Amino acid sequence: MTQARTATDAERRGMVAQAVAQPQSSGATPILEVRDLIKDYPGQRALDGMDFVLWPGEVHALLGENGAGKSTMIKVISGVIRPTAGQILLDGKPIEPRSPQHAKELGISAVHQQANLVPSISVAENLMLGYDFPKVAGVFVDWRMLRARVQAVLDAIELDVPPSRFVSDLGPHEAGMVAIG
Repeated sequence: MTQARTATDAERRGMVAQAVAQPQSSGATPILEVRDLIKDYPGQRALDGMDFVLWPGEVHALLGENGAGKSTMIKVISGVIRPTAGQILLDGKPIEPRSPQHAKELGISAVHQQANLVPSISVAENLMLGYDFPKVAGVFVDWRMLRARVQAVLDAIELDVPPSRFVSDLGPHEAGMVAIG
């Protein structure tokens, strides 16, 4: 006998996470799983028991009316805000992203419609924002090491762009890939 569950506020307001691919196998571990996520603000519950599962090979679209909780969910998963309650699992292990940088270290990064890149600086500088730049003699930026670190990231995401290129000179696809990096 299956037990029915009550629709959450987000479901009643029309938030839908839709998978376009099926799980790889029944024995696989989800890449990302969110269980019973709750986020309260003074006088308002933004997320009410939200569940979400991402399996290897899946692509999701997150759709819903204004106020359905889409942005709140992404902010919680990517470490921008902390949930009131609930659990996030990455590869089956509980995590608590404390900041966007911490989430990125865990392998989670949100790419928004408008990429948060600074067009007037290089790809290398954009990718290192929020991190300590490598230093020479404890004072000067070690540009050679910085470019080497960034080149390793660019190689990992298979983006053939020089680390020294200004973001303003990138095409939309390249800028999106740098935002993921």
